Amino acid sequence: MPVEEIRSATRFADHVRQFVATIQYRRIETEDDLDLVRRLRYEAYLKEGAISETAEKRMVDRYDDLDNVVNIGLFLDDKLVSALRMHFLSNVNDISPSLDVFPDFLLPLLQAGKKMADPNKFVADHEAARKFPQLAYATTRLTMMAGSYFNAQLAIISPRAEHQAFYQRTFFAKTICPPRAYPALSKPICLMLGDYEADTDKIIQRHPFYASTAAERERLFGKIKIDPKHQSAAAA
Repeated sequence: MPVEEIRSATRFADHVRQFVATIQYRRIETEDDLDLVRRLRYEAYLKEGAISETAEKRMVDRYDDLDNVVNIGLFLDDKLVSALRMHFLSNVNDISPSLDVFPDFLLPLLQAGKKMADPNKFVADHEAARKFPQLAYATTRLTMMAGSYFNAQLAIISPRAEHQAFYQRTFFAKTICPPRAYPALSKPICLMLGDYEADTDKIIQRHPFYASTAAERERLFGKIKIDPKHQSAAAA
């Protein structure tokens, strides 16, 4: 890699790392915080034209009520600026949004014993996202954290078609299925898979801000109801 490209990549990584240091990652556990997340989802999807306007001005679905779910909000100066929902799949009885849309691809993987993290409902405040391009990386950092905490082998990524390039470039994710309809959204999503086992070291080497501590991961994911044998030793 040319010297100037290396310097540019280093500056970028430093900017994201500095931004991450200003962000508070908060596990969403109260009804008030969950209401903030649901409002942000509504505003983000409405602005993208993916949903129709409703009187409630919230986006609610059944996937927030499962045992294998964690919602994480990113707060800047005590304002919610982005959020990501994470489901963990370790057996065929688990439920997640992506599994419901792509069962023909994901159920065989579960039957084969694969453990998967399903990050979904990635939404961001429009103004914050425009002001801070680092926000997307600060939020998707949770995908790497979850994979490490749960000792998952695969990351399920289900973006709209126009967002595939970001995940290919950032997580070396591969497209497995072209776009399909997603309930309650007017825009379809595709199925991509990231390989934690093969690519984690490469991802963190390229983007060191994706690294995290065991204490940080425990604070965000420590209460989720999963079989302890599916976690890595000491959540390392």
